Amino acid sequence: RPTRPGRRALPVLLAAGVLLAIHWTTFFVAVKIGGIAIATLGFASFPAFINLFEGFLFLERTRASEWAVVILVSAGLPLITPSFDFGDQATIGLGWAVASGLSFALFTLANRKAVGLMPARELACWENGVVALLTLPWCLTEFADLRILDWVWLLMLGVFCTPLSHALLVASLARLKARTAGIVISL
Repeated sequence: RPTRPGRRALPVLLAAGVLLAIHWTTFFVAVKIGGIAIATLGFASFPAFINLFEGFLFLERTRASEWAVVILVSAGLPLITPSFDFGDQATIGLGWAVASGLSFALFTLANRKAVGLMPARELACWENGVVALLTLPWCLTEFADLRILDWVWLLMLGVFCTPLSHALLVASLARLKARTAGIVISL
C-alpha cells in the first residue's frame, strides 16, 4: 500500500511532477516541429544541464572536465540543425528539445532530492499522478478518436515502459549522482 507523502516530500513531488509534465510536453512538441532526430539530439543535452545545476543545488564541486562537457554540448547544439536559423522548423524544434532536456535535468535533480524521503516506486507513482492531473484536461477530447490498438500501445507505454524506467532512474539516484545517471541515460 502506497504511503502518503510527508510535508518535506510533497513540495518536491509536486515540483518533479510539473517538471516531468513540462518535459513530456516539450519533447513531443519538439518531435512534431523538428522531427524525432532533432528532438532526441536536443533532449540529449540534459546531462549538460545537470552538470550546470547539480553542484550548485547540492553544494558539490563541479570539475573542470564537467564544465568542458557543458561547453562542448553548447557548441554542438547549433550543428544539429541543417541551418541554425530561428525561422527554420528544425531550429524551433531544437529549441523545444533543449527545453525538454532542461526540464528533464531539473526533474532528475528534484528526484535526487526526494529519493531519501520515500521509496523510489512510490515517488514515481505520485509524480506520474501529478503529470496525469496536469495533462488530462488537454487529452480528454482525443480519447474518443483512439482505436483499440492505440489503447493497447498506450497501455504498454503507460504500464511497462514509462513507470519501469522512471522507477529505476529514481532508485539509482539513491546511490549515484544525477550526473552519472544522466550520462548512462544518454548512452
